[in-house]
Amino acid sequence: MKRMKAKLGVDHPSTLTSMNNLALGYQAAGKLDQALPLYEETLKLSKAKLGADHPDTLNSMHNLAGGYKEAGKLDQALPLYEETLKLQKAKLGADHPDTLLSMGSLGKAYCDAKQGEKATPLLLEFIAGERKRAPKDDPRFAGLLAQVSLDLLRCEQFAPAEELLRECLAIREMKEPDAWTTFNTMSMLGGALLGQKKYADAEPLLLKGYEGMKTREKSIPKGAETSIPEALDRLIQLYEATNKPEEAKKYRELRAK
Repeated sequence: MKRMKAKLGVDHPSTLTSMNNLALGYQAAGKLDQALPLYEETLKLSKAKLGADHPDTLNSMHNLAGGYKEAGKLDQALPLYEETLKLQKAKLGADHPDTLLSMGSLGKAYCDAKQGEKATPLLLEFIAGERKRAPKDDPRFAGLLAQVSLDLLRCEQFAPAEELLRECLAIREMKEPDAWTTFNTMSMLGGALLGQKKYADAEPLLLKGYEGMKTREKSIPKGAETSIPEALDRLIQLYEATNKPEEAKKYRELRAK
């Protein structure tokens, strides 16, 4: 980095790209105390050299907002995400991949801030844009549907989550009927119905989803281990809500193991 700065200059586009990549590396390593100042410096230099709406500047803005979000600084992350998205829509268009990425990021940040009413339209717009780009019945698109649905469940937007999860489950049952993710989708859909107090519809999905994941527990990758405890939590919530204490106790004991 020092040699590149000396040879090309501190604000050369290649230098700025390297600074941004180094900041990403620090963030990935959990070194936010080193990542954030570097993101901030990169953005300042990029604005001055390339302009506020240059794609590289906008990428730096998005990355800095992500760093703030990970550091728990939502008061700084949200306005920066909002500004990034506004500039990207004007410069790149609403369906550009970078714009869609910012839509999804801002929607997730709103969920973290417990602002579900702001998160929902953004996340649905993000999915609509990605749907245009994805092949029909694409398992990767089903993965996006599941990710966004999880965000919607987190911020208690149960009806829109249900709609996306039904689409996701239809794809996964057709393309990956035996995968643990298909059963996780069932449990999540049951959770969306549970949140709407549709208990009779929720119960079979919650049961089948949990049992299917438990059978396939060894195939669940690192980083997704919470899927089974979350499925159990939904069953406990269901049986508490429907006044079935023995069933709730059964799943509470399984949860405690």
